[in-house]
Amino acid sequence: MRTESNRYRYYVVEVCYVGINCDAPQWADFDRYEVRTETPINTNGDVQLWGWLGTCLDISRTAHGAYESEAAACAAVQRILSDAGDVGEMSGPPWLCAGGWRVDDAPSPDPTVCIVYRAGESEPLTREALASMVWETLDVWPDIEDIEEDGLREAAEELADLLSSEGYRVPVRQIADMMRAELN
Repeated sequence: MRTESNRYRYYVVEVCYVGINCDAPQWADFDRYEVRTETPINTNGDVQLWGWLGTCLDISRTAHGAYESEAAACAAVQRILSDAGDVGEMSGPPWLCAGGWRVDDAPSPDPTVCIVYRAGESEPLTREALASMVWETLDVWPDIEDIEEDGLREAAEELADLLSSEGYRVPVRQIADMMRAELN
């Protein structure tokens, strides 16, 4: 006979960076929902299946329930994302989820994490790929030698809009910093 304690094998945990440096490059693609096989533990060390688990080193964790199957946990993530308010169409490639969230196909270093959902339709943009796009943008920008801070911000915003339309989330400040570095 199955007991209540081993009935659920999958758990959904939301992981978000909540610090003041959210525009820093290392946090650009950090927020995620994880389907895990390990029971969520709050900062007091207690098992907690629902609600805020705590914040440590500017990383907040929130539990979103326990599920009998991986498919049920994934369906729960879809429901959470559908209720998020910034939801687009759920059509598209099979890895594309509600609101433009996607299944990350990179394996997690944590063996208890089965599936990771991240914002954005596209795979994470590598620093090299972003640098290449920045260089291409600067190459076609008129009067690049005479560009001032306002123009740099405008170019960065245009590139950020382009990346956003392609499903990437790159902060304008990060793009502007890279452009500034290229010009110096």
